Amino acid sequence: MTRTDLFPRVSAADWEALASRAGRVDLSTLTARSDDGLPVGPLYPAGDAPPIAGRTPGARWIVAQRIDHGDADAIAATVRTAVAGGATGAVLVATDSTSAHGRGIAIDNETLKRIAHDGALDGLALRIDLGADSTATASGMIRAASAAGVDSLCLAFDPVATLAAHGALPGPGEEAIASLLVLGATMHEAALDGEAMVADGRVWHDAGASEAQELGAMLATATLVFRLADETGHGRDAVARRLGLILAVDADQFLSIAKLRTARQLLARLYALLGIEGVASRVHAETSFRMMSRRDPYLNMLRATGAAFAAAVGGAETLAVLPLAPDGDPFADRMARNIQSIALDEASLFRIGDPGAGSGAIEALTGELAEAAWNEFRAIEAEGGILAAIATGSLPGRIAAMRDDRLGRVSTRAIEIVGVNVHVDRGRPPATAGEQAPPAEAGSSSRLRFVRLAEPFEHLCARSRDLAASEIPPVVFMARIDTSAGTDEAVAAAADALATGGLEAIEAGEPGDDHASDAAFAQSGAAVACIAAGESASEDAIAGMAASLKDAGAALVLFHGSDKRPFIDLPVVDGTLAPGADLVANLGKTLDAIANAGKKMQNHAGDQKARGSES
Repeated sequence: MTRTDLFPRVSAADWEALASRAGRVDLSTLTARSDDGLPVGPLYPAGDAPPIAGRTPGARWIVAQRIDHGDADAIAATVRTAVAGGATGAVLVATDSTSAHGRGIAIDNETLKRIAHDGALDGLALRIDLGADSTATASGMIRAASAAGVDSLCLAFDPVATLAAHGALPGPGEEAIASLLVLGATMHEAALDGEAMVADGRVWHDAGASEAQELGAMLATATLVFRLADETGHGRDAVARRLGLILAVDADQFLSIAKLRTARQLLARLYALLGIEGVASRVHAETSFRMMSRRDPYLNMLRATGAAFAAAVGGAETLAVLPLAPDGDPFADRMARNIQSIALDEASLFRIGDPGAGSGAIEALTGELAEAAWNEFRAIEAEGGILAAIATGSLPGRIAAMRDDRLGRVSTRAIEIVGVNVHVDRGRPPATAGEQAPPAEAGSSSRLRFVRLAEPFEHLCARSRDLAASEIPPVVFMARIDTSAGTDEAVAAAADALATGGLEAIEAGEPGDDHASDAAFAQSGAAVACIAAGESASEDAIAGMAASLKDAGAALVLFHGSDKRPFIDLPVVDGTLAPGADLVANLGKTLDAIANAGKKMQNHAGDQKARGSES
């Protein structure tokens, strides 16, 4: 008996019957769409494409620890701790790097020498995320890294992506790339392995790009590098050996695996067109910044684990997992390493080269994404190249539109993020404001803006916390229409929706009794009420309760129904909290109403106190 005989043979029809529940479910309804509109179906036939060359089968990827805070001594200590905990590489993030996101370290060649004191960097793969200013001392960093005995060095500065993010560079973009080409020659002279320049997909990804947009921008950046190499007399093969790719990987495992595979395919195609042979640029992966949440940050470990799995299966040579919290917490740093240690030493994900080959789903996504990304690349080139596409605002504009569309789907909960817009742990405090900037304005396309998916809800939580600090309770009165199971379901769902913005639901009064609910609302001190109703409640009953609550002083009346009737269209109801509605907008209106009512009450109390003191 062979191994395959141990399992019953099944046909495609057998699988379709299982997936469709014997024909009761239309399989086409189970097909999702990526941000680029690519279909992600429930069933695929086995693939037969050959593996895509990437990380050598059996070769371990580099476990890189991100370090973005501390002085030279503290950084050296962090590196030693990381190495003792399983790291084989380090990522030093400069303050002016586009990946710093409000953190970062002041890095130059002298700082690097102090960090390397006593062999802290000996044998490590070192990546330094640089900005336009810190790159000025990069040649000294090359000498310092070589003297420190690093195994390889990646100078991670992408002037094109930096230009798109900041709107300007100290000089023309072509000059910045030309200086990186010189650094590549300097690294070659120092016999130091690694990259002197990168095409950094993280910048485009964090600003909201789709997978195809991220890959298209990276490919256009690489094309510009080779054009300038030709103009300045640098050999294409030599430049290719000093060019690295950095890609963001997120919790969508299949798409992230496909993205890494597609990146290699596209670059191989570009190299073939340019006559470059025998060169495969290194792929650095980093877990997505835009998927991280400051509220209930332990859930970030789950997101990072899925992303790390995708990077490993997708064949990344190096991987940096962002810590679960951006506050320099040693526990968070340790968990970022442990996720990779488990993937390496317990799951042994490094042993097989391109395990996605043979998977019909992965191969189909790879092929479709390659076509979409190549079309994006061609569109950029048709505009005169990536610098022209940035200057006209067309590329940042497309990415801003994609970002706004995605944030809209998060707000309506078409995209669910556990702990952010669904299933919030009300026992944990709302998110702190942290490094947040004001929410991005829709349609803003002058330059890239980094907006994490959780940020709109975190801003709501910050507003709720500010109200509480001002002695204005961020509460909403919950009015039950009846005692049915559907109403119980609606109450629980409404309380969860309110909690996403840091608001608390309070209940009182008899279900279905308008007068009792009115009296309870008046005594609650709330300014906003939410009616919870199952499908059995009539529209007349809901309208009557809403009108009664407004007569009792409710500045805003919201509604949440059951799954069978989540919405209701009544003039007396001001908004709904059910999935499909714009939750960020409705909670924003709720907080406005609470703030206005609270200020009026405080002003009234102040006036009464003043009149009392006068008398």
